[in-house]
Amino acid sequence: EFLQACVMATQANLKLGNIDDANRLFQKAFGLVGSVELSAGERANYYVGLSRMTRDAEWRLKLLEQARASLEGAGLDMIANSVDQEIAALAMQTDDLPAAQEALIAVIDRTEAQRQQLAFDPLLRQRWFADNIIPYRQLMRVAGLQGDAELALAYGERMRGRALIDQLAWKKVDMAVKLAPAERERLSKLRSMRTETYALLDREMGGVGEESATRGMYMPVRGMYMPVRGAVGSADPATAEEVRRLTGLLDQLATEEAALESAIRESVPAYERAASMSIPSGADLLAQVRRQPDLAVLHYTFADEGLVVVGLSGGRAAKVALITDPDREALYEQIGQFRQAIWERSDDAYAQAAALYSVLVAPVAGALTGAKRVWIVADGAVQLVPFAALIDKRRQYLGANHAIAYAPSLTLALSSRGERATPSRSAVVLAAPDTGAPEPEADATADDDRGMYMPIRGMYMPVRGAYMPIRGEGVSSALTAMAAVPLPAALAEGEAIAAQYADAQLLTGADATKTALLSAGGDCGVLHIATHGYADPDVPEFSGLLLAGTGDAPFDVLTAMEVYTWPLKARLVTLSACQTALGRNVEGEGILGLSRAFIYAGAQDVVCSLWPVSDESTKTLMTAFYGALAGGASVEEALQRGQGALPQSGDKAHPFYWAGFIAVRGPE
Repeated sequence: EFLQACVMATQANLKLGNIDDANRLFQKAFGLVGSVELSAGERANYYVGLSRMTRDAEWRLKLLEQARASLEGAGLDMIANSVDQEIAALAMQTDDLPAAQEALIAVIDRTEAQRQQLAFDPLLRQRWFADNIIPYRQLMRVAGLQGDAELALAYGERMRGRALIDQLAWKKVDMAVKLAPAERERLSKLRSMRTETYALLDREMGGVGEESATRGMYMPVRGMYMPVRGAVGSADPATAEEVRRLTGLLDQLATEEAALESAIRESVPAYERAASMSIPSGADLLAQVRRQPDLAVLHYTFADEGLVVVGLSGGRAAKVALITDPDREALYEQIGQFRQAIWERSDDAYAQAAALYSVLVAPVAGALTGAKRVWIVADGAVQLVPFAALIDKRRQYLGANHAIAYAPSLTLALSSRGERATPSRSAVVLAAPDTGAPEPEADATADDDRGMYMPIRGMYMPVRGAYMPIRGEGVSSALTAMAAVPLPAALAEGEAIAAQYADAQLLTGADATKTALLSAGGDCGVLHIATHGYADPDVPEFSGLLLAGTGDAPFDVLTAMEVYTWPLKARLVTLSACQTALGRNVEGEGILGLSRAFIYAGAQDVVCSLWPVSDESTKTLMTAFYGALAGGASVEEALQRGQGALPQSGDKAHPFYWAGFIAVRGPE
């Protein structure tokens, strides 16, 4: 009670301006906190409270360190994290970067220990990252200010690579472990119930409605997605009570599923090993890259203020830069303007390509010297930049001198899945499925844009619609409109690619069904799919590829959700369709969509697209791409040659026609 009285008297005197009396009482309270009997949490709270009563930075730091010391071993992680975050903030204000680094690492270590207690579940993981991303972002700024490449790599990877490695590790176990029928059935039912509940909640909150051609769709505004949502037509507004009920049910189902998976993990040793996989240190990552002298890596991670880029390569010291001009919002706008200029085939794209090179590459350009291959590990909107189309100071495209690939994380790209099963067939090619589109007229242009439909002031809307009965919307009118667009060059593309493999299986027209693809495509070394595709930025698992229908259905859809559970032997999957590199950006995980689903399913490399692509130029690019592969080129080198096969002058030389396809790397 006397301690409380001293603290309250100190506060009162501070407010009255009686500084001498306040200081005397402050010292008295400080001595009492260290001498009276208190619990660890109470003692820490008193120290923190006293720290907020002084403007003296040294005293504040001393008090906060006392609070941290009193919590050691007490198991009060939430309080300890709060203390360390205050220490980090104070250290940043006083430019004590080592102290800020130490405090932030302590916070991250505690939160990752909490993460280890969670069973693997996509929703739980995403929530965990969203709730705990700030200390990572703050530490990235510290690394950038210190010029510490190892620190930036280590924690940039721990931020983005943890969930990816979790996914792949658990997938490997799922494929190998045979659960008891009762456990598998219970787990399957829980997952189905959670998926249906999520769909109902999304519908109640305005994500899906009867007029699905409008609600839930997204327009690329300056190259990035803007939702077109809200009440539509006669749709009834959601009640707060119903939203609370569905949210509570969703949390309950996720908790039950996590508990069941935890029980399974305890009973199957392989699950325990999968849950404890670690991220390499920054030094280990640097060493692995240095063992590949022709490789350079550009590694981008947003900090709480600015963008940290690390450039590393086989023969040079790693470079790190903190980019604060432009800020994050302005950089997003700049990237959007560049993508918009490409989309409109505007000459402004060239100036914007040079400007983005100056921002994103020039600060660490020395790391690219002598490198033939460049891997891009990006964050946020930087993932949507076609790096091959950036123009350097010599007025040359970056892709002209470097074969470029993207990776969700460097850890993932450098890791191995272990021994792969040998496929029975070298290639399966699905091209131009019969989706109900009319035969193109004889004099129609062959350069119809694959997936371009529903024009809106010169732009095109990627639809969200998919045939998902649990969402109650059936086949949306927008998806039907996409299916009605013929792809005259896709068939010729498929035939040319299949001809390069002696035992290739070609699926076209009415034979290019989902059943045929799932059956044949799971047992081949190369899988090529040339059709319409679309991204769903709101629910990435519903992104899809259009296939031939069966029965009365004019077409069918293979969704990312289905791909996740498809055991693939293919080392290369090529999605020769629109926007297959897009999806939803999730903090700490990157873009979730079709490309991620195929990597999860087993592909080492996925070639996919950043925007709706030209049908005719895609045929030329893909034919040259596979010709280079047959000659022994790596995937990124073959894609570089495929892009170079398109005209270098005239209308078709614009980056729109060749820079849209990118190679995304998964583990070996």
